[in-house]
Amino acid sequence: SGLVQTGGTFNSTSGVLKFYYYNSSFLSTDLTNNFGFIQTVGTFNHNNGTVRFESEVRMSDDRRYATTQKININSSINFYNMIIDLDDKTSDGTYNQSKIAITAGDILNVENVHTIIDGEIDGGTINLEGNLIATCASARYCAGNDYQTSSANAINRVPTKGSKRRGGGTVIIKFTGSSPQTYSVAANTLLPRFVIPVGAAVSPFAGTTDLHVASFLQQGGSFQAPSGEFRVGHLSALGISSSSQGFQVLPGSTYDHNNGTLFLVQVRNESSLKTAMVLEIASGITLNNLRVALLDKYSLGGYDDARLVLSSTPIVVLGDFRHEDGIISSGVFQIHGDLTTVNLSSQRRPEGGNTQYEMVGSSLQSIDIGGSNFTTTSITLDNAAGAILTNASGLSGQTDFDLVNGDLDLNGFNFTGIENLSITNTSSVTKNGGQLDYVTCSGPATCPVDDM
Repeated sequence: SGLVQTGGTFNSTSGVLKFYYYNSSFLSTDLTNNFGFIQTVGTFNHNNGTVRFESEVRMSDDRRYATTQKININSSINFYNMIIDLDDKTSDGTYNQSKIAITAGDILNVENVHTIIDGEIDGGTINLEGNLIATCASARYCAGNDYQTSSANAINRVPTKGSKRRGGGTVIIKFTGSSPQTYSVAANTLLPRFVIPVGAAVSPFAGTTDLHVASFLQQGGSFQAPSGEFRVGHLSALGISSSSQGFQVLPGSTYDHNNGTLFLVQVRNESSLKTAMVLEIASGITLNNLRVALLDKYSLGGYDDARLVLSSTPIVVLGDFRHEDGIISSGVFQIHGDLTTVNLSSQRRPEGGNTQYEMVGSSLQSIDIGGSNFTTTSITLDNAAGAILTNASGLSGQTDFDLVNGDLDLNGFNFTGIENLSITNTSSVTKNGGQLDYVTCSGPATCPVDDM
């Protein structure tokens, strides 16, 4: 079903105006339905009702999409409530191949509540004046990228073959309300890009502990993250250009980390180095925990072509920092908690970079360097309470270690791969059964013995 408006005024129902598409065939190729809401000229009166876009298809290949509805309006239109419910009924395609397409440049103004039950939204902008609701009843009925239950895909919730999947869609959801707004989001959903403009005030609804969006841009206003995991990122296809999006909080913004974890996660398929995400945080804004996993799944490129670029520095991490995959290019992290790098597999591990890590906590911090090929410009210990190694197997050389303040306890580990070691009179090294290996060392304090 669809509506084509070429003039005049259309007074909608005060109940539900539903646009529905159904296709019973098992589809292994892309499908495009050119019907939906089409307006070339005219006035649409929402009558305080709900516009619902609903469809049912059966996609048997998770590399294909069914565009089941289209919205092409005369520049902009006002809805009161809007519901998106696009059901892919087939498990062969992982239930996630149905989307609605908004024509590029079109703006949907939703004055009250925007609800996403299932499916993805591509193109255009949704200016949301009220609240956002995203539900996830099951693997089949889930907003955005329907979640994967297998352990191999759980970290990124994408299928192994999904070269065309972006997750959540490409639409911009912009919070434009004049009064405080909330997002009520179920676990395992994946939503499109969030934009928080100047003057907005957005926070989680009671019970919302996790949020996953394709990218995040805060231009101003205030935003409170969820208290659990705030995941930013999605799947990108082979050979796309470097991204200028990611997690961005611009000057003049108020960002509340809410004691949660910011997880920057991107899945790429690249044969050469590309910027997968940008991390940009205005001065005075802090994070609690930070986790980075930029996965390159393309073997011909060596699984190491996904890069995180810091557009601002330093990044203040009040909790723990964990690096699981990808290259982090330039910048400084000031870490108040623990530093961990992990080597999960030949495809999932830190892959270099020239970032500086400053350990600046006020209590004992742990350093776990387990990520193979972990290369960084420098690690600095400037904490009177000191730091303790809990793993030191992955430092690959060309890294400076600056002991400014506090004791470094090797804790029985062999700390190798240090290019330049510097030590001050307020710092020290306790080997505690471990060994130290460096190329050069400078004072003013006496350098510890090089054991290797």
